[in-house]
Amino acid sequence: MAENKNSDIAPLKKKIIKLKKNRKRLKDSRLKLIPYLTWIAKRLKTNKQMLKEKKAELQRIERGSHNGTAPAAVMDRTYEDNVPVGRELFESQSHEGEHQDTCSNMSLEEEESDTDAASGYVPEDDEFHFEVWSDTDSCSGDSITKYDWRLNVIKTRRHTSHIGVTQYWTWVVQTQCFQYRVLKDVKPAIWGLFRDEIDFHVNLAEIEEMEWSIEALRVHIIRKKDAGELAADAKPRGDVMASFPRARVMRRFLFFCRERSIKMAERAP
Repeated sequence: MAENKNSDIAPLKKKIIKLKKNRKRLKDSRLKLIPYLTWIAKRLKTNKQMLKEKKAELQRIERGSHNGTAPAAVMDRTYEDNVPVGRELFESQSHEGEHQDTCSNMSLEEEESDTDAASGYVPEDDEFHFEVWSDTDSCSGDSITKYDWRLNVIKTRRHTSHIGVTQYWTWVVQTQCFQYRVLKDVKPAIWGLFRDEIDFHVNLAEIEEMEWSIEALRVHIIRKKDAGELAADAKPRGDVMASFPRARVMRRFLFFCRERSIKMAERAP
């Protein structure tokens, strides 16, 4: 009878010992997992915070793009000065109407509104044909002229402008220059000029040839080899690439350049 009892207890003891070993292994595994799980939790928290910051930054940039202003975080450099642009700046200039600066804030998909449109008729059989253009800036409500051209992006050998800002070339007759300006504020319209080392201006006398493609909405301005001042790295400034938000703006620009006897050539997109 005692032998039968002992024979029944022996397997139970083995099971208990096995269960204790398994329990110890589980405890050891849990102790090993705790640091790893803690690290995972910290990583998730960090990633969540980074995502939140990225979203906030994106929203800030988008707000800057929608209201036409240039957030400092997306610009190559800070502005040298605040330059208020408008009628007062050009009152002393002899060619009235050629230098009204603009701050258009239309989206890239949006065509220029024909509301308050100004005439600028070019015959339909002309490759740079345009009939009207908006003479009221949708961003600031200020007047604009056919001597202002909205840019999408401009690129030189050393710098590229940001696509999310309101940027223009404006013809300045005294210096015979396409002057680059970017909008900083809208109430009132305040424009910035970059520091000298970030030079998106183009002087008429420096242009060797202008290659263009309306289909690509892009111009390639080939500069003369010995034209203008050297860049900050003591090398020639090089060529300029510029893209436009819409074909109508680009046609106005090309028509103006042709009227100034710039050598021009159409290129494939």
